[in-house]
Amino acid sequence: MANKKQKVKKQPNLRRISLILAIIGGLCFVLYFVWVFGFEARFLFREQETEFEEAVRFRFEQKPQWLPKEVGDSRKVTLQDMYDEQRLETMLVPKQKKVCDNTSWVRVIKTGEDEYRYYTYLKCGKYESDIDHTGPEITLNGDNPMYIILGSTYEEPGVSKVYDDTDGEIDVNQVVIDTSNLNTSLEGTYPVYYTVSDSLKNQTVLRRDVHVVRSLNEEILKNTNNTGIYQGDVSNNYVLFSGMLFQILKINGDGSVKIVATDNVSNVAYGTTPTFEGSNIQKWLNEVFYPSIHKPEYLVPDVEWCIDVITDANGDTNVCNTKSSPSAVGLLSIQDVKDTYVGDDSYLTTQLVYWLSNKSRDTAAWAKIFANIKVSDYSDDGNLLGVRPVLHLKPEMKVVGGNGTLNNPYKLDDYEYGQDNDLLNSRLIGEYVDFSGYTFRISGFDEENNTRLTMVGPLMNQTDRTNILSTYEIESPVKKFNPVEVGNIGYYLNNEAIHLFQDSYIVSHKWDVPLLEETQMYSDFTKEEVEAKISIPASYEMFSSTETQFEKGTGMVWLRDYSSWDNQGIMVNHSNGVLFRINYNEYGPLSLKISLYIRKDAKISNGKGTYNNPYYVK
Repeated sequence: MANKKQKVKKQPNLRRISLILAIIGGLCFVLYFVWVFGFEARFLFREQETEFEEAVRFRFEQKPQWLPKEVGDSRKVTLQDMYDEQRLETMLVPKQKKVCDNTSWVRVIKTGEDEYRYYTYLKCGKYESDIDHTGPEITLNGDNPMYIILGSTYEEPGVSKVYDDTDGEIDVNQVVIDTSNLNTSLEGTYPVYYTVSDSLKNQTVLRRDVHVVRSLNEEILKNTNNTGIYQGDVSNNYVLFSGMLFQILKINGDGSVKIVATDNVSNVAYGTTPTFEGSNIQKWLNEVFYPSIHKPEYLVPDVEWCIDVITDANGDTNVCNTKSSPSAVGLLSIQDVKDTYVGDDSYLTTQLVYWLSNKSRDTAAWAKIFANIKVSDYSDDGNLLGVRPVLHLKPEMKVVGGNGTLNNPYKLDDYEYGQDNDLLNSRLIGEYVDFSGYTFRISGFDEENNTRLTMVGPLMNQTDRTNILSTYEIESPVKKFNPVEVGNIGYYLNNEAIHLFQDSYIVSHKWDVPLLEETQMYSDFTKEEVEAKISIPASYEMFSSTETQFEKGTGMVWLRDYSSWDNQGIMVNHSNGVLFRINYNEYGPLSLKISLYIRKDAKISNGKGTYNNPYYVK
């Protein structure tokens, strides 16, 4: 038995041997793979480098007249040149069937009398020569693009720094600046080229675009017979600023340009007093509207607005004795309105009703109203009028396009139109968007960068273009927006009207439902919170009011505000921008103006963000 056991111990372990052989085989395969696709491929690439350089050397031996003539001069021969001259067969990436980059090159530099040095850069797939093949990096002074006024003298800002990976910092005086294409006497865009090379003759050419544009002030003077003020029923004083449409009033004494929004952008009460200073409206203009401006640095920041008490609107009001504290945004004064009239004609004579900065007595503020009546005083009795912000643009504003008409307003240099594939949330508040066949405006962004859109006009049937009407068919005498209450406007929007839109883009959001109190600051309204995909605007939100320049429809639209008075609803008259309460027992269903949030990854496909050419959501 003992001898038998010893024989068993001497038998080989076949499983262990098989495992060892498999490991050795695997290692051999890995080593072979590394050699073939690593070391051998790298070795073959180095042979290709040598072959390329030797072929170029032989080329110059045959054609020595092609060599550079002066010390420091160079000549570059590309792989494609060698193919064209049939001096090389097509080079392939080692171990692959892909061709090498035909822009690869050999450069010969004359370093002395009958002395030349060759540098080779070959790129074949992931394999690439170690030689420096990129030019220096040029950093310019000033803006790129750059804007200058038509007829002015171009002052070259120059170069601030040149840096190369091999040579380090290069003297900026080595940069050759070419301004030969520039013509400051003709409006247009012209290139200025900056060229520099490193010691290996790798060259960088950088382009600065110089836009020769018009001066806004000069355009105004030309259109107003050098008076600097637009008067009468003019139609060439429209300007696009920060994605929003304004009308030019005049050039101020300091050269700044006074502009007013073409439409009411919101409805806000004055508050407990009709005095502009410290009012609800002043607070809203500077806390809500001003942050929506794309480039506030283009504005005069410290304007004092006229807040005189004017008891007679027809009297002489040329002198303003009382002014507000300085701020960037204000309202029109009575004098501003009067200055625009020639007889009974003024471009401000529209259907719009909006607040002015003056008051007539302790309980009433002046307002501009429609028809041929110039101004009237309104007590703060529950009628909330529109707000048309007024700004002062700095004197140096430049016109990069447009002729000042409604459909082709002056375009300033404060922003560029959006491009295909830009994120919607990267665009400007005030720009127009076509979503599901309806025209909206960008009215804000939430903390997650979703984009709030507010419809320009009332919601319409796409087939017959008639307004879609709705009302609160609920028992409670206090009507509040509620998306889960059957018979509620909120329920209708989120269960029926939602099918009119591309639902996949819409983000469910929390909306404030404010109790409208005229004596409170808009920010102090009592608010309840509901979650919904589709809402209607609240009074103090951007673009909750009218858009009469483009949307000529009439009717009244619901707002998300509610009243504590029984059977009273909050609406805004779409034809003139006046907000007031209505009694449900006296009025039928009203129109709807939609607000919704588009998800943060939504992109635009085309368009310029204007009413006539809105962005489209991809």
